[in-house]
Amino acid sequence: MDLFQIIFLIFLGFVALVAWLAAGEHYIVAGIIVAIVVGIGYLLFRFFAWSLEYGFRNKYPLDYLRNIGWVTKKFHEAGFICGEYISPGTDYPGIYMEKDDTKVSIMLKADKFPYKIECIDANGVKRFSIDEKPTETTEQIVDDVIKSM
Repeated sequence: MDLFQIIFLIFLGFVALVAWLAAGEHYIVAGIIVAIVVGIGYLLFRFFAWSLEYGFRNKYPLDYLRNIGWVTKKFHEAGFICGEYISPGTDYPGIYMEKDDTKVSIMLKADKFPYKIECIDANGVKRFSIDEKPTETTEQIVDDVIKSM
């Protein structure tokens, strides 16, 4: 039996106990049990959340491409070609893009919300750092950087 099945059966047992207590008009005891179950569930979630994210990143190492897709699309429209991936499955994944002698790396800072997208040129100079969601301002920043290259 899997760990999640065991946890689910224990949860169902608590639900049955609370229903039985509530039917006998033992509302205070039922409320205390519900509070304990919710508290334990919250602690389990807080304890295992980091491992769930780590496992997700190992299973889908290129899922970050959807977050930086609008930026890479703008670079691609300007004539840049996608190169190799940078550290997929980590907190700082990215992709290299190049055009003639110009090479840039577009990185996603995925260590905290909101995610940030950074563009670093071949000399190590940060060209921009913007939120992952496109707005008129962020699109203008990306367009200006592309024009300056």
